[in-house]
Amino acid sequence: MNTSVVNVTGHRTRHDPNQLRLIVSGRSYSGWIEQRVSCGVERMPRDFEVVATDRSPLDPSSITVEPGAEMRIMLGDDPVISGYVDRVRPKISGNAHQMVITGRGKGQDLVDCSAILPGMAIGGSQLQADGIIRPLAAKFGMDVTVEGDISLKGAVPQFNVNLGETPWDIIDRVSRWAGILCYEGADGNLVLSRVGQNSMASGVVEGVNLEDADVSFSMDGRFSDYIAFVQSVDQFSQIGTQGDVGHVQDLTVPRYRPRAIISEQTQNGQPIAMQRLNWEKARRIGQSQAVEVTVDSWRDSAGALWTPNYRLPVHIPSLKIVNQTFLIGEVDFSRGEDGTRAHMVLMPPAAYEPEPNVLQAIDWQVAASLPDGGAAKEN
Repeated sequence: MNTSVVNVTGHRTRHDPNQLRLIVSGRSYSGWIEQRVSCGVERMPRDFEVVATDRSPLDPSSITVEPGAEMRIMLGDDPVISGYVDRVRPKISGNAHQMVITGRGKGQDLVDCSAILPGMAIGGSQLQADGIIRPLAAKFGMDVTVEGDISLKGAVPQFNVNLGETPWDIIDRVSRWAGILCYEGADGNLVLSRVGQNSMASGVVEGVNLEDADVSFSMDGRFSDYIAFVQSVDQFSQIGTQGDVGHVQDLTVPRYRPRAIISEQTQNGQPIAMQRLNWEKARRIGQSQAVEVTVDSWRDSAGALWTPNYRLPVHIPSLKIVNQTFLIGEVDFSRGEDGTRAHMVLMPPAAYEPEPNVLQAIDWQVAASLPDGGAAKEN
């Protein structure tokens, strides 16, 4: 094992690919007795926990890490988190000295802090989704990376921001309106992407790299008929279509099980309501066959870390999963006394499509054309 504490400004060498290094203030700490890193397409931000004890090569007394310090987590030579130390917990007992360090990616500020915006409104400036998200992220030292062709749907309409909402609340709404995924990348920046544009070099195969797996094929969360209802948000129901506007069936559900989906908007009501139905169906089908696997390595056959939003083949005949393609939704990298492992949550790619939504409840140009001149706007 490499030296536990290394000055990273010195010579450059390749590191053990199964070693976690915490880099703070130009110093690299490794040799943890326990370590965990978690990341995913539905997790914001990424987070980690490492533990040093007297039994590990790293002497807890040699660690000079302060809460709030900027840090990077590396697995071998691959970055996985760029952010800040949250907590440092030294513990002592009669015969042991332990230190636990936890932290999260830069996205923690997006989910912890409040959004303070002039006029508490955003959008309406002919900017597309990335043009709205970038300045919000930039306030907290984050950039935005666009993966592949995300084909943004047009200018973001103006919408109000509620006092107390976080920047992530806004970013999540804008990205879902645009039909794209938004999550934290290994470099601490936001990633905008479509679902599953990339694939791992290998997958999960029973008898090769699989240690254990768990799948629950379920029907209790699924429905035969999804029926969309649009409900006006105007309290006097003066504006917008209401009632049953769409119907989608899941023919693989063996009996009649209806589910009403209320799409609470009036602008572009019917198209969004139908998108909601299809999303609800795909999400529930995916969740009904979600697979949790533990594999014996952090990496695929090409040496790349298992990466959220990447497709991979899964072949677990004992669980009736034969040569299927799943998407990595979440991955935990861990290492302890019982070895080096990656735990992944996998679902069909369609299950991770973002939930459709609208940002503007009422088209005020339409409202202004009504006999009362859009007086409902004052309510």
